[in-house]
Amino acid sequence: MRFSDIEISELTKAWLTISLAFAIIWRGMDSRFWLVYLMAALTVGVAFIVHELSHKYIAQKYGCWAEFRSYQLGLILAILMSFIGFIFAAPGAVIISGLVTQEENGRISMAGPVSNLILASVFYFIAKFGLILLQPMVPISSMIVITEFVQISISINAWLAFFNLLPFGPLDGVKIMQWSQKTWFGLVLIAGFFIFFLQ
Repeated sequence: MRFSDIEISELTKAWLTISLAFAIIWRGMDSRFWLVYLMAALTVGVAFIVHELSHKYIAQKYGCWAEFRSYQLGLILAILMSFIGFIFAAPGAVIISGLVTQEENGRISMAGPVSNLILASVFYFIAKFGLILLQPMVPISSMIVITEFVQISISINAWLAFFNLLPFGPLDGVKIMQWSQKTWFGLVLIAGFFIFFLQ
């Protein structure tokens, strides 16, 4: 993938800000705020970055210009609303320019939610099998943190996929539905299964 200095700066700003917003909401999780912030950066932050870069990768694969730009008002609102226990997460989006077919546009839009569902699946596998193998080798206090990290990663990625699949406004779901309603419905079922049955 090709990145400009501006894009790297914009991604970093959005990552750090959205992580801070969630850390403020989760501040009761641990008295050490730096640990809560690190947890947010490695769960919410990574889920967000992977989602956006997946859009970018597929768009560039189809010959488009694609770069992430943060949404200043969305970042400010995320911080302000986090103090009242609510997140309005609109940190930014990948801006895409180029001629694509409806199918290609659908696949570009699908890339973000699919990447989050893959991450949710990986962390679910770790939760079911990896943690059992790790338990005898790690102190209990560390296992609590690791288990929480894995569970949050499953939840955040599933919800991020589900939210972006909603067929409203600029969300990915609209463009996926325009291309393939069957694909959209299948992805919604998978995301919903993670949220409502595997949590």
